[in-house]
Amino acid sequence: MTRTYVAALALACLLPFAIDPAFAAEVVTKGDTAVIVPVGEYVTAAAQTAEPVVVTILTTIVGFLLTKFFPLARLFLTDRVVEAALTKWMDYGINAVAGAAKGKTLDVDIGSAVLSQAVNRALDRAELSKQGKILLDKAGGPAEIAAKLFRMLHLDEHGSDAILAKVLADLRAAGQLKA
Repeated sequence: MTRTYVAALALACLLPFAIDPAFAAEVVTKGDTAVIVPVGEYVTAAAQTAEPVVVTILTTIVGFLLTKFFPLARLFLTDRVVEAALTKWMDYGINAVAGAAKGKTLDVDIGSAVLSQAVNRALDRAELSKQGKILLDKAGGPAEIAAKLFRMLHLDEHGSDAILAKVLADLRAAGQLKA
């Protein structure tokens, strides 16, 4: 199927070079007189007739290829936007909590507060705008955001999944997370 599209595209690209009114073919020669058939005019007339059909077919092919390959591009762009948002939310959580610093190892209490602030920031952004809601959905919802942000934390040796469990329990208690 793809070969057909490529062949049609190649034909459409070469068509302008084939359409030249100067083309003519000598059909019969008798003595000094030659019968010349103006092939170029015929080709030009045929091309002018076929042009709307060829343009329609090429437009359809380009549209098909865009719909076939665009979701892949959208997927990569969405992942990058989600990663950027997670980073911003984590930076907000770190800046909002006293004693937390970017790149610093966090203890259990500070890590829990940072995670809570970051998740709350994401939920607040989702409430404020339609784009924020879409981004929250693309990131997987509040529980998935909390899990992704938890994995971004630099915790000391006492840090564990208990921090994530505590933040998720707080979200459930606040009604922001479904069972």
